[in-house]
Amino acid sequence: MDRERDSKTEISGTCPDTWICHDPVFACDAVNPDLLEFSPWSGHRRFAYDYVRNVRPAVIAELGTFYGCSAFAFQQAILDGGLDTVFTAVDTWQGDAFTREDYREPVREAYEEVQRTCYADVHARSLCMRFDEAAGLFPDGSVDLLHIDGSHRYEDVSHDYRTWKDKISPRGAVFFHDVGRDLLLGRETGSSRFWRELKRDHPLTLEFSFSCGLGILFTDRELYTYVRDSIRPGLYQQYVNLQDTISKDRLRRQHFELRSLRRQKQFLEESVQALEGEIGRYRETVSRKDAWIGQLEQQAAGVPETEQGRLFHGGWRRRGS
Repeated sequence: MDRERDSKTEISGTCPDTWICHDPVFACDAVNPDLLEFSPWSGHRRFAYDYVRNVRPAVIAELGTFYGCSAFAFQQAILDGGLDTVFTAVDTWQGDAFTREDYREPVREAYEEVQRTCYADVHARSLCMRFDEAAGLFPDGSVDLLHIDGSHRYEDVSHDYRTWKDKISPRGAVFFHDVGRDLLLGRETGSSRFWRELKRDHPLTLEFSFSCGLGILFTDRELYTYVRDSIRPGLYQQYVNLQDTISKDRLRRQHFELRSLRRQKQFLEESVQALEGEIGRYRETVSRKDAWIGQLEQQAAGVPETEQGRLFHGGWRRRGS
């Protein structure tokens, strides 16, 4: 796969002696905060970012991108690290049984907007096609990091892995999302069942149970040992807990703000209702006065002009006396 060369860091294939934990700012959140910061995948962004910064994979392929929470975590690491990594997102942007309702919105357009706005300097492409079609674009052994997060049905996850496993490099890894026991739409995902079966035959695996679960399958024991021994136990869980606390505080503030707005709305509705009542009574008064004036005009129409002045002026004088 030809890659444009510039001032970015070449991929050396070696990891730093010590796993470096970063504190990234995800630029994508400024463009699409609600759909990325609170995505089910968002709990794994810190690890994904650190993995790319430390391991420096040359080629990343993602099967299933949706709004791009994981894709932009990878790309943020590529951008911040000045890496020459090539990133490819593959998706039909049509959804599956678990996400189809969300695809009523222009999902791919939202993804492309963030891509253009925040990550134009990354070697990235998005392929709107089925995963089987995209597999033919990658030589065997060329993908250093494969992320499988498309359909959550057992048969589909199994098929995607079998189709792409030969594409993984000898020193590569596969990320599987939704491998936890969390229920989506009231049922366990097929990806969770597939992951449990896969682990029985592949000992080089790591797993995060939070945020719907992230499973990591390694093809190289040295890389597996490096990542396993470098990560402090519970580190990324702590990040998720902190983010959950921040999110709950924000949700609580929004709850009280919403309740205040509802009270203001009720007050305004009651005020409008009262004003409408006043307006109605005013119109009734005006209508009665108009009728009275009409009666006077009819009476005046039958009186000679010389008598009209005397009648009206005299009448007003008598009424005011």
